[in-house]
Amino acid sequence: MPHSGIMKRYAGVRSDLRLLPQTGRLVSSLSVWVQRTGDYERRRPGAPWSTRQRDVAADRDPLPAGLLALAVASILLAALELGWIPPTEGHAVAFGLLLLVVSLQFVGSVVAYLARDPVASTALGVLAGTWAAVALSKLTSPPGATSAGLGVLLVGACVLLWVPALVGLPDKVLPCIVFVLAGLRFLLTGIYQLTSAPAWETVTGIVGLVVCACALYCAFAALYQDARGQRGVPPLMRRGGARTSEAAAFGVDAEHVASEPGVRGQL
Repeated sequence: MPHSGIMKRYAGVRSDLRLLPQTGRLVSSLSVWVQRTGDYERRRPGAPWSTRQRDVAADRDPLPAGLLALAVASILLAALELGWIPPTEGHAVAFGLLLLVVSLQFVGSVVAYLARDPVASTALGVLAGTWAAVALSKLTSPPGATSAGLGVLLVGACVLLWVPALVGLPDKVLPCIVFVLAGLRFLLTGIYQLTSAPAWETVTGIVGLVVCACALYCAFAALYQDARGQRGVPPLMRRGGARTSEAAAFGVDAEHVASEPGVRGQL
């Protein structure tokens, strides 16, 4: 019967039409969920970061890991320079620099770049590259040997490290002072590599101990402030824009980020 076939098709169309409001509500709920979580949020024209990307990036502080790695590198090399461990242990020190220090500071540099922090990103990147060069030099040289090429590289690394340190000094006082001291250590080590004078080696080791102590304090202070949520205790002497997160700079209320979907206070 042709009429019965038409009626069946008409009934099927009516049932599909009744499902449209439910499908529309489901699609609307999914779109709201995707927008809130930000998993598939696209970059808007003229805006380098979406709101969710800014929230996540601003919540990451790469300085504690980078400063702890700097403390480890300083104490390892100071132990060699002051004679606490024999020069034959230079290969073990080089492996420690490559596996621990370079990896931490490289990751910290990338995170700082994503968080739009040019000072920390540049400083940690210079540190990672310099420690990698020092480690490779120790792996390929006899124990206790000096290298004029490495000395020139260390002097250049000092200048490179002082550029972001001086730029960020008005805002991030103590962390940038640590970077200045690390640059001074590179300069003194470079002079020792160029002259092979034992006095410069001793001075470099002493400065390395100072860098280690200052880096440990800054890393502890930054971690304590992030974990406890207490800005300014212990003091890091952050001023200006460095006292607030990147989220505040972009107009995002950071206090409500923890209550957003997919964000936890502790991992």
